[in-house]
Amino acid sequence: MAALALGALAAGCTERVKPPKPEAPAQEETAAAEAGAAEAVEEEDAGADEPTGNFDTGSVDAGTEDGPRIGALFMVTPVMQSMEWPPGPKDGKHHKQSGNGVQKGYLRRGAIVAVKPGVTVKPNCREGWYELLDGGFVCGKHATSNLDHPKLRTAASPPRRGEAMPYDYGFNVANGTPLYWTIPARNDRAHLEPWLRGKPKDDGDGGTESTPWYLRAHDGGKPQVTLDELKGEGPVARRMVRGFYLSLDREFKSGPSRWWKTVAGLATPFERVALYKPATSFHGLWLRPEAAVAAGAFKYVQDAGAPAAIAEAGAPSLGLADAGAPGGDAATSDAAAVMGDAGAEVVSVSASPGEGVAAAFVRGTAAKKYAVENPEAKSPRVTKGAGISRHAGVRLTGHAVIGDGTRYFETTERFWVRERDLIVPPPTARPRQAQAGEKWIDVNLKTQTLVAYEGDTPVYATLVSTGRHNEQDPSLDFRTPPGVYRIRDKHLATTMDGDVTNDGPYSIEDVPWVQYFKGSFALHGAFWHDDFGHVHSHGCVNLAPEDARNLFEWTEPRVPANWHGVSTGEEGRGTVVFVHE
Repeated sequence: MAALALGALAAGCTERVKPPKPEAPAQEETAAAEAGAAEAVEEEDAGADEPTGNFDTGSVDAGTEDGPRIGALFMVTPVMQSMEWPPGPKDGKHHKQSGNGVQKGYLRRGAIVAVKPGVTVKPNCREGWYELLDGGFVCGKHATSNLDHPKLRTAASPPRRGEAMPYDYGFNVANGTPLYWTIPARNDRAHLEPWLRGKPKDDGDGGTESTPWYLRAHDGGKPQVTLDELKGEGPVARRMVRGFYLSLDREFKSGPSRWWKTVAGLATPFERVALYKPATSFHGLWLRPEAAVAAGAFKYVQDAGAPAAIAEAGAPSLGLADAGAPGGDAATSDAAAVMGDAGAEVVSVSASPGEGVAAAFVRGTAAKKYAVENPEAKSPRVTKGAGISRHAGVRLTGHAVIGDGTRYFETTERFWVRERDLIVPPPTARPRQAQAGEKWIDVNLKTQTLVAYEGDTPVYATLVSTGRHNEQDPSLDFRTPPGVYRIRDKHLATTMDGDVTNDGPYSIEDVPWVQYFKGSFALHGAFWHDDFGHVHSHGCVNLAPEDARNLFEWTEPRVPANWHGVSTGEEGRGTVVFVHE
């Protein structure tokens, strides 16, 4: 029976690939393709053929957890809400296993989860159903209680859920690179990879019919082949076009050659894939530390002789206000009394205290810190200071002054920034679809900002990149659709690929932290560009990887430990996403 992959969708948001600049030995900085089709893996194929070589990682660590556990055997190991399969086709060989069940989520091969003792054998699962402690049921056909099972020993390392990038990624640097089911013999490899024999590429416009597409010049452009045409045979699972991305498990040697093992369990020549260096380290700001702790993004630290503080794990201080200074919250009506003079003003970012978004992000590369002497004066003196990095996040006190005809905003770190150098997320009224106290996400297409709210309180703010516009050519108009939606499916990482009429095929394995909210439109991490604050995508809401991870852990439904994805079902009970101008 076909495995039950969540969110199997048509291609959605995509982006063009920019050639990388390799560094020794193989570091990358590049822009890449983005898409909106979720991974779909058939059960009969999932994990069926391991590449040969030293892939055995040894016995699976059983840990110290009490009670029985099982390991997932397939790349999509479905977790059902009940011991029933979903409706299947009305005819064909799989009809006997269909039912009225609903898929709750899925595990990825190698994942270890705790279960209740015993199994329940039913006609639709002769191996017996396991009941997970986190809820849901897994058929024994897709999992095993033998944690020394060969498929668990050879599974890829689990995703790094506590980090911005769940996997390492590689960039395919040349056309025709094969992904192998099994590593071929040396003579066979020379035939499958003709460049190893020193065979020159065709230097004509298209070559002959007998010339493989990957040896043709294509006028220097991207090959106009389809994903179907990339399918291989024999030991080759498929071939890749330059610009495809792979999620990498590890490097290994087989004979004299070095190889990459991919997370999907395939092997590819080491020299044809450049290890990728993420294009951005940008991330937004938590506005409420308690929300950050709940999302797993922060940790408590105790200073000697001081009250407990909250600091971001592994990151610099967020610049919280000094004691006695205006806090990182929104400006209040009391601030007007503090300023008093006509030369100063209070920037009210909300209609009432505590509701505004007291954060902003540096717009470009020319921003500076400014010192303001006597801000209460009618014409305060302003002095230019050090530069501020592009995209840097600052917390605002809600105070502003006019100096030399320019408005400056005060930060909680006591320096000032010109208004025109900042992107300030505007406050947004809670849509009626979000109940009082409920989590919801505001995506502002005009300012290219995202603010996460709990009820009427903003808890996280950042920059995004939504879909590009083209009024003249509808085929190039990829704007993100406005509306109020709910998150439907969540994937720690999922492969996005497809065929683009005007740009050929694209493929990115394991796009991180994907949250679908409408069809193939999703919030997801984009590690291939650093253009946040500007439209960039082909429809999805691009987030810097750390932002995507923070929001993924904050939104509902939550993804249990060691699961790879969850679904809310057709009705959609996930966190509200409000997209608007």
